[in-house]
Amino acid sequence: MDKRIGFGPRFGAALIDFLLVCVAIVIIGPILGGLLGAAAMSEAAKEAGDPAAQGAIAGGMLGALGGLIVGGPIIGALYFLVEGVTGYTVGKLALGLRIGTAEGTLAPLPKLLLRFVCKHPHFVFGTLGALTFGALSTVGTVLGVVAFFGCFMALGEKKQALHDLLAGTAVYPKALLQPAPAPAAI
Repeated sequence: MDKRIGFGPRFGAALIDFLLVCVAIVIIGPILGGLLGAAAMSEAAKEAGDPAAQGAIAGGMLGALGGLIVGGPIIGALYFLVEGVTGYTVGKLALGLRIGTAEGTLAPLPKLLLRFVCKHPHFVFGTLGALTFGALSTVGTVLGVVAFFGCFMALGEKKQALHDLLAGTAVYPKALLQPAPAPAAI
């Protein structure tokens, strides 16, 4: 347990990840917006009397808005889903951290995915709510607030956030994680 990483380095990794996601949104968002804007412009050009003026206005406005609305959440979700599959983000990798089991071995994929769902319930339930037009978005918002405050549990003696406790994981220096034990023969 003394090998576990507490709140400070985890927060540093989160800041690195936040900055990288913001930079990606600033770069990829306008590209996506331009593509959406071009599509809207060509559609507007078919129906408008003055295709150049009306299409450029509509395409520009829709493209910029679409790039931010669609691009931001997609980029953020994909970026953090990498942690749910690999056990680290670029921020954790830069600081030499990785997610393992509570016992200090490399975490298997099911544990990492469970940790992702517990850490990002706002995204999971928000997406389900958007797809089903239901109240799951509200549930996701409430659970997201709980998950946010649960991160501060890493300040405690166990150095595990709420999502770590629920998934049976912890964050360690990458070099100190042990390989997972071989499955027992049947």
